[in-house]
Amino acid sequence: GRMELSGPVYEFLLLGVLTCIAARIYLWEEPSVDLEWEATTSAIVCLLVGATIGGISGMIGIGGGILLIPCILLLGLGTAKEAATAGVLFTGLNSISGLTAHLQRHIPDLDTLAPLLVAVFIGGVVGSHVGASRWEADTVRKVLGGVVLAAAVLLAIRIWG
Repeated sequence: GRMELSGPVYEFLLLGVLTCIAARIYLWEEPSVDLEWEATTSAIVCLLVGATIGGISGMIGIGGGILLIPCILLLGLGTAKEAATAGVLFTGLNSISGLTAHLQRHIPDLDTLAPLLVAVFIGGVVGSHVGASRWEADTVRKVLGGVVLAAAVLLAIRIWG
């Protein structure tokens, strides 16, 4: 399970994370730094980054994929396609794990769940096609930044009303 935080602490932590991600996407021209890692150093960095992402994700109750992909790119641990692949695998495994845990406690209403599953499947297929063959990497990055920025703005409005 996730760590329990009070409402205001959770909201401010989430707002900070979303703001940092949006700033990183829009204010940093080069998507990655040019670092040459040796295998041992790369493994250590990956473990530290993974533990940090896991801790932050656990505190704010998100899957962590939105933090993983920018970290892979920023630290030069992979290309944009490798980062996207890692993000998809990470998100998929997290989703399966979360769904399994949820199904152990709650039986979902299939009338509500079925349309959501269809929408997720269609969105995934269309998004994969558009992201892989129609849009440039910079466009995908800007769209992701827009989604993150919109979430941050909506959260800020909720906090400060």
